[in-house]
Amino acid sequence: METIKKREDIINEMVLDNNYINWLMNYTEGDTVFCINEVTLDDKYLLEINANKLGFLYSIISEYADNNGIYPRPCGYGIYYKIRIGNTGFDIGKTVVPSISYYCNREQVTNKEDYIDYNDIYNYYKNKHNARVMK
Repeated sequence: METIKKREDIINEMVLDNNYINWLMNYTEGDTVFCINEVTLDDKYLLEINANKLGFLYSIISEYADNNGIYPRPCGYGIYYKIRIGNTGFDIGKTVVPSISYYCNREQVTNKEDYIDYNDIYNYYKNKHNARVMK
């Protein structure tokens, strides 16, 4: 039960506090593609912490998508979702071979309909959080 609560707290913090999304936007300006396994090898501690949260971001997107009838896109040995923040797009994905790994690829949005709007994800979690607080 403690682990589930901690996971929910991390997810709520990541969505309701824009610090993580701001970090992702800033970090990917210089390095448009990264994978958790690559980042944690020799980067600084803060970068490692934020990069490792990519798995939580994937879970956040996946839950929203599941509840809204949006299916992930297949790729190689995994799946991914396309999200957008303004005119900036991201492929947030998970590969499963040889082990589970999460990745992020930043791109320019060409067709908004191809992406999940991050504001919709934010509003979904904000409403979910408010409903839990009201109980």
